[in-house]
Amino acid sequence: DGTQWYPEIVSDGLSGAIIVWTDFRRGKGSDIFGQRLDAYGNTLWQKDGLPICFAPENQAYPKLISDGASGAIVAWDDFRRENFDIFAQRIDPSGKALWVTNGVEITKDEWNEERPAITWASDGGAIICWISRRGDNSDLYAQRINASGQLLWGEGGISVSRAFGDQEHQEVITSRDGGVIIAWEDSRNGPKNIFAQKVSEAGLILWDLDGVQLCFTDDDCEFPDLCEAETGDAA
Repeated sequence: DGTQWYPEIVSDGLSGAIIVWTDFRRGKGSDIFGQRLDAYGNTLWQKDGLPICFAPENQAYPKLISDGASGAIVAWDDFRRENFDIFAQRIDPSGKALWVTNGVEITKDEWNEERPAITWASDGGAIICWISRRGDNSDLYAQRINASGQLLWGEGGISVSRAFGDQEHQEVITSRDGGVIIAWEDSRNGPKNIFAQKVSEAGLILWDLDGVQLCFTDDDCEFPDLCEAETGDAA
């Protein structure tokens, strides 16, 4: 029953897939559910999927990556504390939650933190970047979590960009040295431009403060994407 929407999918490393989505079957807010398929399209978890997070209020817009062990790490928007925060969970190949019930709290403040982007980390964990609405504008913050669910970049994460205007629609990719490259849409100069930042494995900002500008036209540049590049970390 109810609505199921915003699915995300990754390989399970065994010719199958893990899929997660926002689910309204309870009728009181939304939850995060998941399902695993084998190479022939057979469901491997319970019928209609397993709950990954069923905390009070709304959980929505999940993003996930493979954990490299036929499971996955999932991050999502969470309204259980009456403002949006980011939570994350690791699930094993059977769908069992490996971290605390209903997920690890990635953000721990009174601001609205929304729309995570996620990429793998070299230790089997993940790096998560989200939009933080700490006033009239939106900024970008990031956190690294290891395979055991421990936060590595401080309790509140690190600032990726707090420039004037809005920073949003971010994408992330793991760099060759174990850090992360983040690209986003940025309105600090009026028209929307594309900016990027590199963060080291230890959480240190490596490029210009608040990012380097990639797009210089007078028209809007929007919705960046990233891929691995042969001659560098990303394109």
